[in-house]
Amino acid sequence: MSTLAPGERATRDPSTLPDAPQPKLSPWRLLMALVLVIVVGGAAFLVFRHTRSQQAARASIGNGKGTWFAPYVDATLTPTVAFQNASTDPARNVVLGFIVAGAKPADACTPTWGTYETLDGAATTPYWYQGTGTVLSTPWSSETTATAPLDAVSAARVAISMAGTLPRDPLDALIISQVMTLGKGTTGAGAGTVGPDGSLYTSQAQTGLANNGYGTIAGGTRPTDTSTRS
Repeated sequence: MSTLAPGERATRDPSTLPDAPQPKLSPWRLLMALVLVIVVGGAAFLVFRHTRSQQAARASIGNGKGTWFAPYVDATLTPTVAFQNASTDPARNVVLGFIVAGAKPADACTPTWGTYETLDGAATTPYWYQGTGTVLSTPWSSETTATAPLDAVSAARVAISMAGTLPRDPLDALIISQVMTLGKGTTGAGAGTVGPDGSLYTSQAQTGLANNGYGTIAGGTRPTDTSTRS
């Protein structure tokens, strides 16, 4: 055994040192790395191809080419489709149709504008039409000529005053009195007014009628039914 002087380092001939272990590549690690590269590369390729196909499809549609699909909507229907409401119209695109088949079974293959007119503008036959009716040359009833002509406001008042069952109960009378103002009375909730301004009744008590706003229906003897039954 050799001794070292103070401050002297031990040295060893490198040729006498053992060889360092060489790293080895596991076949399983190599296989996993290869699979990972294939998966990532394949996913990137699919995303790229999908993006390119979508861009090409949009360009084709914008140029009037290509194939696309959307629900068909008859734009002449009543009521109309609420396109502005996303909850009732989830489709992003629709095909508006104005030329549809005729309404009658015999016209199922005849193109029309919303079933109302033919393509040349001629009126179509309504589905409920049953043929030419009887054309009167004179009034059917003598009352037609016996009734004096009235202006629109007077005619409305006469028609309203005779409408419904008489005598009217308090609530019907309230409604009739408000209608007969023709919208030119004062705002209010009682009789003779035009009714609440821009709103509705929120309580029956607002009518001002008896019986907590419901009105009182007077009792009495029921009239004898004189109608003839076959």
